[in-house]
Formats: sequence, C-alpha cells, structure tokens
Amino acid sequence: MPDLPDLEWTAEELGQWNCHDVRLHARGQRILTILEAHPTISIPAACSSPAEINATYEFFANPKVTAAAILASHAHATQARLAEYPVAVLIGDSTEFDYSQKTVARELGYIGHNQTRGFIWYPLLAVSLAGEVLGVVASQEYLRTEISPTTSQQRKHQPITEKESRFLLQAYQQACQVQAATPATQCVFVYDRGGDLYEIYQEYAQGGHRHPADFLIRGREYERLLQRVVAVGGEHATNAHQARSRKLNVLLQAAPVLGELTFTIPPTASHPARTVTQEIRTVTVTLQPPARTGLKLHPATVRVVWCHEVKPPEGVTPLDWLLYTSLPVSTAAEAVWVVQRYLQRWDIELYFKILKSGCQIEQLYLQTKSRLQTALALYMIVAWRILQFTRLGRAAPDVPCTLLFSPLEWQTVVGHFTGHIPLAPPSLQTVIRLVGRLGGYGGRKGDGEPGMQSLWIGLSRVRDMVQGALALRTAQRTQRA
Repeated sequence: MPDLPDLEWTAEELGQWNCHDVRLHARGQRILTILEAHPTISIPAACSSPAEINATYEFFANPKVTAAAILASHAHATQARLAEYPVAVLIGDSTEFDYSQKTVARELGYIGHNQTRGFIWYPLLAVSLAGEVLGVVASQEYLRTEISPTTSQQRKHQPITEKESRFLLQAYQQACQVQAATPATQCVFVYDRGGDLYEIYQEYAQGGHRHPADFLIRGREYERLLQRVVAVGGEHATNAHQARSRKLNVLLQAAPVLGELTFTIPPTASHPARTVTQEIRTVTVTLQPPARTGLKLHPATVRVVWCHEVKPPEGVTPLDWLLYTSLPVSTAAEAVWVVQRYLQRWDIELYFKILKSGCQIEQLYLQTKSRLQTALALYMIVAWRILQFTRLGRAAPDVPCTLLFSPLEWQTVVGHFTGHIPLAPPSLQTVIRLVGRLGGYGGRKGDGEPGMQSLWIGLSRVRDMVQGALALRTAQRTQRA
C-alpha cells in the first residue's frame, strides 16, 4: 500500500502514548489514519492488503497496546487545545455499545435492563464557545456485572458510592481536574437530566477543589423542596412571601421574566426541526438536602434558570427546561449566555451518532474484550476528527484548507471538480463543500453546509482518490527506473 499522505494529526493525538516500541507506535498512527480515511466500512475493507489486515489485528492483540493509554494520550492533546481558549464547555453524557450478538459478549457487562451485553461509556467532550470540537478530555468505561434487583425508588436513598450515578459525580470531578490543570480557561460542566445529583452541587461548594469547574445541569425535580430563597430574578427576595417559599415551582412561576431567547432545535426521529422562543426566569436558592442512608448531606446553594416556551405550535408540548448552575444569572445577558451553553449539549449526541451510525462500531467483530476496547479507542478519536471537520468548516470557513487537509488531499479534490489546481490553497469551507459533494451534498442555494453523513462518505472517497494517485505515482517511478 502506498504511504498515506499525512500523519501529523495522528502524531499529535498519540504523542503521549508511550508503548516503549517505536515501530508499534508508528503502526498505531498508521492504523488511526486508515480508520479515519474509511470510517464507514469494516476494518478488512479499510485495509488495502492481507498484510495490512494482519498487521492491524496483531496491533489490537498486542499486550503493549491498551485502550486506556490511547485515550489518555488523546485527552492530553485535547487538554492542550482547550487551554488556548478562555472558556471551554465540557459536555458529559453516557451511551451504550451493544455486542450481544458477538462472540466477545461473554466477556462484557450487562446493558439496559435485560440480558444484552456491551459497554457503558461516560465521555467528557470539550467544545469551544464558537462550536469547535476539541476532543474527549476524559472518559470512564463501565462493565455492569449484574442486573440490579432493586428499583430506582428503592435505590433513591442509598449513598451515591453504591449506585451507578457515582460515574456522573466522577465525571464532574474529572471536569474539576481539567479545570485545575488549565486555570486560565473557565471550564463549564454541562449535563442533561441524568446529571441532576445533589452530590455534584455539594461537590462544587465543599469538594475541596481550589478552582472547581462550573456546572450547568438540567434538573429533573420541578417541585423540589427549598431550604432558603436567596434571590429572585437576579435580585434579593423581594417580599416575605417569596423568602418563605418552600417549593421551587411556586417560586419560579412568581419570578419576573428576565429575558427571551429564540433558537432552532434540530430534527429527530419523532419531530421535525422547529423554531423555539423561551421566556427565561431565574432564582437563587439553597436546596433542601435529600436523605441518604448513613450519610448527612450539607446544604447547597444553586442558581436556577427556568426556560419556558411561549406560543408553541398547536398540539406540540412546550419545550421547558429547568437548569441548575453555578454561573451568574443576575442579568438577561447572563441568563441567555447560560442557556446558549446548554444548547451546546447537542454536540455530544452528534458525536455518538458518528460513532454508531458513521463508524459502525457496534458491527465490529473482535474476539476478545481487550482487542475490542483498543479498536473502540481509535474509533473514538476518529469520530472526534469527523465532527471537527463538520464544525471547523462552519466556525472558521475562511482559514486555509491546509488546517485540515494535506496538499495532496486538497489538490486531488479541487482538481477532480475544477480540472486545475490553484497555486494557493483555497478556503477550508470551499474544500469541505467539495468533499460533501463527493458524499451526496447537493450544494444548492438553501442547502446550508454539508452534514455529517455526506462528509464521512466524502472523506472516505477522497482518501481512496489520494491512495489511487499515490499508487499511480509509485508505478510511474518504477517504470522510469
């Protein structure tokens, strides 16, 4: 197989991976490039020869290669990128990888509430305010060894150390570690309703972190009991009745509207894209600590942002969010900024979609858990790379395409569509649109920018074209010799 044109980005992502074997390290870079070049097809199909296939599977089986070390290197590179920004959003969530029908299933844990087998993964995806996807800055893997015989209601009062929700608290603690390592960057930990844990709010106030990461978490309990009302609408409690309020929902409904925000929610399987306008109300309260068996929790003060949709379409349930945060929300601008950060949470859903639908990771056939984990670690880096392509073309459209494409890559794709190669590299947006066209993007007026699917298909076709050009060059040199 001819040499791949650019290994610079893989050297950066695997730069902190010390396997004590130079050739093994080079092989890891090469495999990462192969998978990134062909993310939508199987590993044997992505490789160009039987020797390449064997070398890839031998790499996965090598005891010197571990998923944890590979992901730690990528996390180190992500943290270095994160440190260049004044604010970084660390988006947390969990996803399940199902391998129930594979041979390796017997080595894996339970997922869901039945006999399905696989991994549960808790990543922290770092994103800039402008939407640039910086990488996975921390992650946790969980293999559930048994299906819990108790219900969620029975587990409600158990200490968090005895529940799977401990991974959510640990995710916040990881965010605090990133904050400590990058003190010049404000880190904002964002999580959906699953992250509504009192222990996180207490950790922020009393966890012993010198510079704790800020949190922004969607709440589940609208009727939460309060211990004290600190402020309403950015001001101190305005009357004795508000100060005595014991229910969060009563207090929020009486709070003044601080501002409005209009945005578009993306389409899903159950509803089309639509425009939403929300009224924003805020209060600052001290929450009533929940009961935990054998453990006394301390009071925690949080700022609460209630986003209530006004005039939703007929027959559509209003889009309402209850957000708990440590960020300031005393003005309309501050409250809107906080809601905009929560809207960035959608990025991790896109990341999971690339992993499962684009990279097809649940279709991997590897015979052991360790080999599968290694392959997954590499595909997790590949999925970030694809999402980065999608975002940079929109966040920084006018920068030179050499930011993401090697000279041979951009010259091949531009030459394919125009019949000539310009002396100066075109803009990143220009090349990304051409790549999207290779993947089915129409590029017509009103089409917007290429989506993820057209890009991951287009990127695969570009790499095939580049490899063909390299093979032709090699053959021509051989003939001349």
